[in-house]
Amino acid sequence: MGKLFFLGFLFLSTVLYCQQPPSASYLLRTGYVQPHIKPENYTPHQLDEVTVAFYKQWKTVHIRRDCADPFQFYVFDNEKTNREHGIICVSEGQAYGMIIAVTMAGFDPEAKNIFDGLFRFYKAHPSLVSPYLMTWEIASGCVTKSAHDNNYSASDADMDIAFSLLLADKQWGSGGVINYRKEALLMLDAIRKHELNIVRHTVLLSDALEDDDPKYADTRTSDFMPGHFREFFQATHDSIWLKVLDKEYKILEHIQRKYSPKAGLLPDFIQFSKGEYIPAKAHYLESGHDGHYYYNACRIPWRLACDFLISGDRRAYSMVCKMNRTMERKAKGDPDNLYSGFTLDGDDIHGNDYATPAFLAPLAVGAMVDPSSQKWLTDLWNYMLKLQFNDYQYYDNTLQLLCMIVISGNYQIPSTTTNLIK
Repeated sequence: MGKLFFLGFLFLSTVLYCQQPPSASYLLRTGYVQPHIKPENYTPHQLDEVTVAFYKQWKTVHIRRDCADPFQFYVFDNEKTNREHGIICVSEGQAYGMIIAVTMAGFDPEAKNIFDGLFRFYKAHPSLVSPYLMTWEIASGCVTKSAHDNNYSASDADMDIAFSLLLADKQWGSGGVINYRKEALLMLDAIRKHELNIVRHTVLLSDALEDDDPKYADTRTSDFMPGHFREFFQATHDSIWLKVLDKEYKILEHIQRKYSPKAGLLPDFIQFSKGEYIPAKAHYLESGHDGHYYYNACRIPWRLACDFLISGDRRAYSMVCKMNRTMERKAKGDPDNLYSGFTLDGDDIHGNDYATPAFLAPLAVGAMVDPSSQKWLTDLWNYMLKLQFNDYQYYDNTLQLLCMIVISGNYQIPSTTTNLIK
């Protein structure tokens, strides 16, 4: 498993600027486009070492095994536990944990046991709509919230879980107790039925939405996972995934061009109103910042940059590069100057005068696609390494780890996966 592939792909442009990606021939370790950049003055082994060290901290704090069923594991959301009435786990975190566990299999001999335990927890907490989708929140005692408490799915979590199962099939095979590939395909069928708008080719916010719901045509920018969609097409040969891929890129390009032409930023949520996709209004779903580049949209540079690193899609390059250049200018050479949340004009959000890994780590992945941002990427990486793990909670620490995996060269896709971190 994990053959080395070379793809001869050469882009016409050799100019390093946002409108076109650099000239690229593809070297697939796990599929990264060449040229891409990594932090300066670190060997591949050193990048692996610091990623492993962070993983060890993350695993100690966030992997829990205290349910009545000793074979279940979950990703502990210490942030929600402290803030929201005993919620111990969200499906998004469970999905992240499954991706992390299978990715770390080359290093951690416990990875398969952890992954299988996380899988069992997901299966034990289905949404109201489908046994193959996961309920959004799980309360203290490992119990699903009561039916009237929004016991539905989150689309991004289900897609990440399905992706992790495809990775697990490539990593360990599906001949054991858990047939990873079969479970992935069952999930993808349920996602297609309950979390995609088949008419408009967009991702729904949740399986709670019916086609007569006012939000049925709306979408959340952080649910756009183009690299996942490519893999789902490979696994199912269902063209719907490529249609969603293209449609969501068109929507994001439209929003960036019309509503953030200078900064290139994207909002947490996008509404479909009067025949047009627009940034969500304040308090559309979560907060007064639903139309801003906030705690959902902060993941976009990571998701889009991963797609460019694997596929070389110029749409991803153009969007990420523009966002990256905006943030690099705002920072003025110091990542500590980048606060958490921005309007689509690129202005700081009043009161959010602090830097967090949730915003900085995805930007570091975004910087990988642009060789002219070498110093910026290195500064972001060094800044992240100085942050104290215990100063942050589940969301920041987990996003930082996922991004460190990419930056260190260890991002994997099911179609060309290999054990890298050792």
